[in-house]
Amino acid sequence: CCSRVCLSTTDGTKRCAPSGGCRSECELCKASGDCCSGVCGQSADGVQRCQPASMCGKPGEVCDKDPDCCNTGGTSRCSPDPMPGGPKRCHPPGMPACAPEGASCALASSCCAGRCVPDQGGAFRCRAACLPYGSACTSRADCCGVDVDCLDLGGTQICAPIGN
Repeated sequence: CCSRVCLSTTDGTKRCAPSGGCRSECELCKASGDCCSGVCGQSADGVQRCQPASMCGKPGEVCDKDPDCCNTGGTSRCSPDPMPGGPKRCHPPGMPACAPEGASCALASSCCAGRCVPDQGGAFRCRAACLPYGSACTSRADCCGVDVDCLDLGGTQICAPIGN
């Protein structure tokens, strides 16, 4: 999986899942604002995917160690997202320990509650409570219940029930 997140559904099938917040290189996108790099473009397979903006990882990109991340105004760090099985992602220098509910975010791991979800205007905000069916989402961790996933339905990522 491009996001490095593979989760089982209730029927036992493992599927690639978004990692939450902005999308990392290679993940599906509709617009440049979906991507951590700020670049959404057609890949060799003809599908819109997030593209790298530079040789080093921008905040939100998947990483293995600190040097994989761009150092813009200080030392960036590579640390894990809070969701179970979540990948390590680049975090900007000087990022506070965590942001409160309602704060602007790009990564779930930057939020105290561990959820970075789109608000009604499409901007990413920290949120403490899980989201009910039909709500806009960025990853399965945003949604309430074990039988729901953040699915692309009708061109929008929403919390929706998954069947057996």
